[in-house]
Amino acid sequence: MASGTLCRATKGWLAACGTATAAIYVLVLLFVASGPNPRAFMLGWVDLAASLIFLPVILVVTCVLTVVPAALVIWLSERFQMRSALFFGCAGGATGALGQIIL
Repeated sequence: MASGTLCRATKGWLAACGTATAAIYVLVLLFVASGPNPRAFMLGWVDLAASLIFLPVILVVTCVLTVVPAALVIWLSERFQMRSALFFGCAGGATGALGQIIL
């Protein structure tokens, strides 16, 4: 695998992990806001501090759960020269499903 391809694939994987982290965090915020007392949900200093701890934890867990499957998909796509959106879509869905099963 060429050095440029590895760098581009790593950046894409990190961007995907960041996007998944943001989506999970927004869903958690919506879940908390739609709870029994939604008016009590205000982003205060404690919530902000919890966010600064919670976000990196979600990012690390997402990265750890997806590093091996992502490396395998990258290797397979380079080895067999696959550039199909269908392949990467199915591989991403399988990686997400595997992560949910593990969790």
